[in-house]
Amino acid sequence: MRIGFIIADLSSGSAAPLWPSIASMFPEDGNDTLVVFAGGRLKSPVPLQRMRNSLYSLVSPKNLDGSIIWCSSLTGNAKGEEVLEYFSSMKNLPMVTLNGKTLKYSEIPDVRFDAYVSSKFIVQHCIKVHNAKKIAYIRGPENHISAQERYQAYLDCLKENNIKFDSSIVSSPNLWSMGFESMKQLLEKRGKKPGRDFDTIICASDMMMYGASTCLSQYGYTAGVDVRICGFNDSLESRILQIPATTVRLPYAGLGKMLVESFRSQATGKKCKDVILPATPIIRRSCGCLASENISHSFSIESYATKIADNFLIPRKEVLTLLESLVANPCNENVHSFLEDLTAKGADVYEIFNIIRSLGLLSDVPQDFKTSLTLIAPDVLPHVLDRLISFSRYSEREQRRNFNSFNNKLLEANTVFEISKSLKENAASLGFEKLLLVMTDGEKSTLVESCKSEENLAFSDEVLLPEERLNSLGKGVWIVTPLCTENSYMGYLLMKMKVFNGTLCEEVRGVVSSALKSALLFEQTRKAQIASDEAQSERTKFFSNVSENVRSPLSEISDFINSSSVSTDVRDFVLSRVSGAQNMIDLALGKSGQLDLDKRIRNIGSLLECFDCYCPNESLPCLLFDFSKMKQAISLVLS
Repeated sequence: MRIGFIIADLSSGSAAPLWPSIASMFPEDGNDTLVVFAGGRLKSPVPLQRMRNSLYSLVSPKNLDGSIIWCSSLTGNAKGEEVLEYFSSMKNLPMVTLNGKTLKYSEIPDVRFDAYVSSKFIVQHCIKVHNAKKIAYIRGPENHISAQERYQAYLDCLKENNIKFDSSIVSSPNLWSMGFESMKQLLEKRGKKPGRDFDTIICASDMMMYGASTCLSQYGYTAGVDVRICGFNDSLESRILQIPATTVRLPYAGLGKMLVESFRSQATGKKCKDVILPATPIIRRSCGCLASENISHSFSIESYATKIADNFLIPRKEVLTLLESLVANPCNENVHSFLEDLTAKGADVYEIFNIIRSLGLLSDVPQDFKTSLTLIAPDVLPHVLDRLISFSRYSEREQRRNFNSFNNKLLEANTVFEISKSLKENAASLGFEKLLLVMTDGEKSTLVESCKSEENLAFSDEVLLPEERLNSLGKGVWIVTPLCTENSYMGYLLMKMKVFNGTLCEEVRGVVSSALKSALLFEQTRKAQIASDEAQSERTKFFSNVSENVRSPLSEISDFINSSSVSTDVRDFVLSRVSGAQNMIDLALGKSGQLDLDKRIRNIGSLLECFDCYCPNESLPCLLFDFSKMKQAISLVLS
């Protein structure tokens, strides 16, 4: 089967870790293909986002056998029902939604995480543990289901703890990227001051928390020091604050697994129920705690392996093998392998120490293991982190070097084919198996592979690629990203990655879009220049013919008039008209570059002496000119 996964983008917030968890369920040697469509939020006020939506015309039964739609990622100004209506052509095929349950389409199975319970835990923690009394809230998008659940948890928690709701310290609903603006609304427009008007800030997402923290720093406050702050998602934004951020981790691995399992069950005719997975509060220091309080109270290695597997993108079987090896022989090498796996999957220092402490509470491990682990782990961890950081820096440097080289080649490209050629030549160094460029003009699409347009594969713009060509691409995961600017949609890229990296996909999409815009403009300019040259050539031929066919009759008329016995007035009148016509011919020939000139170096004074109005008073330079034509031109000016 060919299954579409529809998502707004690949790199921001929770999208970055979530889509790889789904993609990992589609190996190249499997039976199914996942096609990821990253076409922006629907009904967005941002022009570029709206133009990206053009990609979604390809989400249809002509290209797919079913779909998984991350509804909440697509909502902005669009409501959940509007998202599903947008993809109504897919409703008769197997469909599963992520955070997209609606009353109108209640029959569509939905998989989601429980944002309400985990959000409520964070607010309750701030109230009970840190005695928070004045809690501000930075709201997410109004039409986002999960954002509303998080906000409702905040409201209910205030009510249960007899804390009066104060709307003046709650921001207006806003886009995920507008945390800075939402915080600024509280500080500037409403005149609120951290510490005086609120002691805690709860943010609907880590992205908003990062924006709010940046805003606070510009006003001289440090989030997590001058005011408590908490987020949601445990995305990268939560790791780069000055104070490690308390947040909520989504069950990324579980979501990916359940989405694919629900889809495949539905595809085989089985009835699927909605699935709600728990999210995990991650207590760090920004809420006021001095260290992580996420101590596990699991009583066996197996139950704790399940907990680690749920929190990180590590298969449970792999975690269990690591733990069993560690318990059997808590040597330096085994501890190193265990900690390296955790850090590679995103665990921070606080979580690692929390895991070490939790392992010490397990009832089915010997005491000497607990002692050895406590002694070895703190000594091994710095080496693990140093290696991970160094490797990450090295990889990023190499990737950036390759990307910059690719971008420089794009800057040199003057045609669409040259861009396609550059994509093919640089795919491997950028981390892709394949990069295919498809251009569309609103009527047909073209797979660009040759410099000769007639050799490129043209097909209907309603299909991703012709079926035969699409099947030849193989199984696994393909990513489709739109190539567009704020006011034009040019086509799309088909990408097959070696390692799932949403940020790289978006960067390549961006630079290729810019290069295409320049190349198309260059081609338009070149075509206009060719048309102009052709028109100029035709004008030249025309005036050359006019010169040959008209100048002789004009000379004959002049000779005839001069030799005739007509009156002086008549002769002067006719000769002036003939002279004017000759001047017009010369002017036209001059503009077209066809005027014959007898250019010689002469003293300009010798020319000016022919005119009565000239009064010589100093020597003049020599110039290269045609004496008779220059005299003719000056005479016209003086007349």
